[in-house]
Amino acid sequence: MDTTPSTSGLSSPPKIDRFGYLKRSCKSVLIERDDIVRWRRQYLTSIKRYMSEGLKSPSGKGKHLIILHAGCEQGFVKETLLVFESKKTGDYHEDMNGTVFEQWFSEFLKKLPDCAVIVMNNASYHSRQIEKVPTTCSLKKDVQY
Repeated sequence: MDTTPSTSGLSSPPKIDRFGYLKRSCKSVLIERDDIVRWRRQYLTSIKRYMSEGLKSPSGKGKHLIILHAGCEQGFVKETLLVFESKKTGDYHEDMNGTVFEQWFSEFLKKLPDCAVIVMNNASYHSRQIEKVPTTCSLKKDVQY
């Protein structure tokens, strides 16, 4: 059985930006472009340097901007952008909570066309229980009507 790949489909150079096309003595060869090779070497050298210097990722401490927006295939929905600076330096969830989200969401719903589909992640402020379901740790006074 012959396992040699067919070259019948390679009559013209392939359209790949990252590679050059070279034909040497009846054998077609793809070669990587010199600028791509140089770029990769520079990238790997800089990564190695950053790792050796002990470059650390941001700590997450300090001021945060909270940005809330909605978009669709046509782009962002107009007049739905909410941006504010977090007053806390720790967990931003203290500033971005169910109350803030519900106020924004009620205004957002007015700007949506009929039959729109809304997709949200599972953030705690996207859904909250008005009446908590009792658990085994609930107090008797909280369970009684």
